[in-house]
Amino acid sequence: MIFLSVGSENFSFNRLIRIIDNEAGDKMSGSKFFAQIGKSTYKPLNMSYTDFLPYNKSQELIRESEIIIIHAGVGTIINCFENERIPIIFPRLKKHKEQIDNHQLELARRLEKENMILAAYDEDGLVNKIRCYHKLVKNMKFSKNNNKKTLINNLFNVIKR
Repeated sequence: MIFLSVGSENFSFNRLIRIIDNEAGDKMSGSKFFAQIGKSTYKPLNMSYTDFLPYNKSQELIRESEIIIIHAGVGTIINCFENERIPIIFPRLKKHKEQIDNHQLELARRLEKENMILAAYDEDGLVNKIRCYHKLVKNMKFSKNNNKKTLINNLFNVIKR
């Protein structure tokens, strides 16, 4: 299964949900999709979804999913790391009114540079990361403690800006 989580922001993330919904509708993908869509106004047509999930259900879906696609929310990233999962991050952007600034973009770029996550910044990049996920993560080394420490250091660097 492919699990999408957009977190609990007060902003919608219709752009990401539409991309994943289109991918879910593509019969070539061959995967089942489930989305947590938060306050987004776009309602998926090709996948099951819920607005919000209890913490324990979110953790369960992260553990059980083949691929996890998330916004660059720190809580969701930590949940992936705690479950030793490498997410695909698609950051919310200010220019699309998905966030008040571009801190998610900055964090995604830093974590991608550290080889801790996969990041996508547009539709083509995201679809490619989904379709090539296993090949892309094959040589990434996951270390629960190192990833958390690096995440914290990168958060401080983004905050200091």
